[in-house]
Amino acid sequence: MNKRIASVLLLLAMLTSMAACGEGAAETETSAELNADTTVTEETEEVISDDLPEKDFGGKTFTSLIPAWTAGLMAAEELTGEVLNDALYNRDRTVEARFNTEIVSTIVDDCSVEMKNVTASGDDLYQIVSDGIVSLGINLMQDWYLNAREIPYLNFEQPWYPSAVTNELTYKGVTFIFISDYSIASMDMTDCLFWNRDLATEYSLEDIYDVVREGKWTKDKMEEMCLGVYQDVNGDGVRDDGDRYGVALDFKGDPSTITFSFGHRVLQRQDDGTFKDVFYDEALVAQVEWMYNMTHNEEAVNCQDAWNHGYNMFMLGNTLAGYARINMVSWGLRESEIDYAIIPRPMYDEAQGQYISTLAGSADAMVFLKTLGDREFAGIILEALAAESYRTCVTAYYDNVLSYKLVRDEGNMDMIELIMDGRMYDFGYVYGAFESHGGGASFWINDIVKGNGDVTSYYQKRKSNWENYMATVFGKFENYTAE
Repeated sequence: MNKRIASVLLLLAMLTSMAACGEGAAETETSAELNADTTVTEETEEVISDDLPEKDFGGKTFTSLIPAWTAGLMAAEELTGEVLNDALYNRDRTVEARFNTEIVSTIVDDCSVEMKNVTASGDDLYQIVSDGIVSLGINLMQDWYLNAREIPYLNFEQPWYPSAVTNELTYKGVTFIFISDYSIASMDMTDCLFWNRDLATEYSLEDIYDVVREGKWTKDKMEEMCLGVYQDVNGDGVRDDGDRYGVALDFKGDPSTITFSFGHRVLQRQDDGTFKDVFYDEALVAQVEWMYNMTHNEEAVNCQDAWNHGYNMFMLGNTLAGYARINMVSWGLRESEIDYAIIPRPMYDEAQGQYISTLAGSADAMVFLKTLGDREFAGIILEALAAESYRTCVTAYYDNVLSYKLVRDEGNMDMIELIMDGRMYDFGYVYGAFESHGGGASFWINDIVKGNGDVTSYYQKRKSNWENYMATVFGKFENYTAE
């Protein structure tokens, strides 16, 4: 089991035990539990030491540029008593005391505008910049970024950098965009599926946790369990949102991410380190055919051209399964009366062997700007912040997301582990931009499934523009020179 998840399970089990005991019993057990926790913490910290040198930066300021929509998952101005907020606040104070520095955040609505202004003026204002990963990928064309591998003390082999993501986004030894635990938002924006356990019981379905753990949660299994779930609840004879469904999703973004969960790729890395366009193949044609049939012809599937439709239907209690993201738990589901499970999106078939989770295009990622001055300072403080987040904030995040209601349900923790361990990013997804920029292959599936399902003609019409755009992207890596 992932060490981070194991420590989270231990903490949540302790919290549950304390909540279930009377006041006197809780007081008696606290000392032993704290000692146990201390032991685990010491062992964990020994394993994940950040290996940073002792430094006194004389009160120097480390400034992060953060988009407003993720600020609450990356920074905290004061203690409020809320678990995650206080963990973020204490993380910053811990690093400040350790290195005699001041950590501040500049929060803006549009990081792209701020990056443009800063790089144009040559100002060394930000030690790190955070923004949505696809937006950062589009801005590669502006030549604003440093190769993160030039920054001293960053160790991308450490567990606070998701290695699958970092490795996928590196080309010719250059890593412009990366993800770290300094921003919990990269976890928050991970795709998943919500499962209504009350409806599953009503329809006498198998335990979904067992299905997932046994590696049997596939598209065919989802059909078997979900396609018999339809009821005209409001009795109007029309399939509408007032009825009950087996599956709910949207045309806006779900079809493309479903193909990723099926193991499809836009670009595939070759043995020589280059990438090959693998967007169009027989496997994709079969996947699109399946999705088109599900969304257009199956009575038990409700798919509409509206953002977050799977979540909205799930909140109404009108679907057994709703395509969603982890962050949607905090939109209202956590406080609802629905007995829900958080599970990975299904595999294409059992031969796939691993559940794959896509991060939304707005998931937080990071870059260093070329205007950065003191790289040693930036590297040491970022590494310390990411490591401290890994030790403390990730645990607080799980506690915050799952809440006491779900602490008693260890099954959800197992599922979260599978979801997070399966996180991936396709190079073409991050750097391929949108069709309006000349790229966009990663998002074509949404329009294809919404339309007539014809992958072949859609791809052929756009192939040349896509190849030209990606040639320019690769050139940015190949022609990069160390600053």
